[in-house]
Amino acid sequence: MWKAIRLEEKDLSRLSACLTKALTVTQQLQVERRSVVIMPASSDRLRVHK
Repeated sequence: MWKAIRLEEKDLSRLSACLTKALTVTQQLQVERRSVVIMPASSDRLRVHK
């Protein structure tokens, strides 16, 4: 499944930038989801969305 790929420095920096951005977005999503789940007032609405 995995193939050996030779990467140049510019490719590596671009790749690391994409990974960093993806990680940041993932963390933001997790934080938002956690804050939504914590609110007891919207538990009825959350049940509907699930």
